[in-house]
Amino acid sequence: MMKRILHVLNGLGSGGAESFIMNVYRNIDREKIQFDFLLRTSNNSSALIKEAEKLGANIYILSSFPRHVFKNYLEVKAFFKNHKYEVIHVHANALIYITPLIIGRKYHVAKRILHSHNTNTACGVFSNFLHYWNRNFVGLLANEYLACSNEAGKWMFKERDFLVLNNAIDVEQYVYNYKVRKDIREKLKIKDKLVFGHVGRFVEVKNHEFLLDIFKKIVEKKSDAILILVGTGKLLNQVKEKSEKLNLQEKVLFMGERNDVNNLLQAMDGFIFPSIYEGLPFTLIEAQAAGLPILASDTVSEDVKITDCIEFCSLNISPSEWADKAVEMVKKERKNNMEMIKEAHYDINGTVNRLIGCYNK
Repeated sequence: MMKRILHVLNGLGSGGAESFIMNVYRNIDREKIQFDFLLRTSNNSSALIKEAEKLGANIYILSSFPRHVFKNYLEVKAFFKNHKYEVIHVHANALIYITPLIIGRKYHVAKRILHSHNTNTACGVFSNFLHYWNRNFVGLLANEYLACSNEAGKWMFKERDFLVLNNAIDVEQYVYNYKVRKDIREKLKIKDKLVFGHVGRFVEVKNHEFLLDIFKKIVEKKSDAILILVGTGKLLNQVKEKSEKLNLQEKVLFMGERNDVNNLLQAMDGFIFPSIYEGLPFTLIEAQAAGLPILASDTVSEDVKITDCIEFCSLNISPSEWADKAVEMVKKERKNNMEMIKEAHYDINGTVNRLIGCYNK
């Protein structure tokens, strides 16, 4: 008999949690296990939503949280009253939205999984208070704990036991391919350019404005430089406005949500990731699998360093110093890191098996 798992997320956009669970979904035996998605978002037409529906998922869209907190609560309550699941899998960057765990427990969902995807929160004072307050009740609401890294697990679950589930990928889809690189560059009309990239939601923690400051200095050194930005988010328009103020509008390509990140990485020469903090960034696993030289902030968990492609850099130094390092790093020869990624257990097949075991336990 097929088992259906309910995944609870903010949305199906360009975030790491979404990319992770969709990679699992593509590689799972969907005749035995199917995924459904409970989302609190106004965007019901993303590329990943359409793909999930083609794979057999039911998509349920609820009112946003915390903007419509009471309405969302009533909708979640009505949902669990009318839909029966043995397993719900809640993906969280912080312990702010726990309504599905509360209601799921009330309606006797047998397995309630809480999955930590972060090591800190940039939310306001009240949201931070809510996160740390809710940590006291996690044991009453969830009965299985997953994390993208040891650091993310300890931050969210304190002393409770948790399983680290690597943000794994289908490694062979990311291995450097010159033909794909050439095709993508021709389509984007950047054939002979020096191309840097970033993949991530347009939110404060991703530090896009500092990234533009870095890129401005890169352009002063390398006039043929191009920056590819993949993702969407609430700060997208603000970042676009800053690119215009810096006179970079002809050099920054805003790609929106994409389901071909593996191909876009082929077109890049270097990857810049100046996040204020991170759990274990899924996109840096992808970039390493593509053999890209990476310059990341030293606030990112060092657990992400599974190849020698990554160099860490302090956010306290100037954009000009970041630019010097970025220009220097792209001189490195691009490598095939497939075996290193697999040996570090970031290949999707092992992760799928561990997650199935968790669902069936």
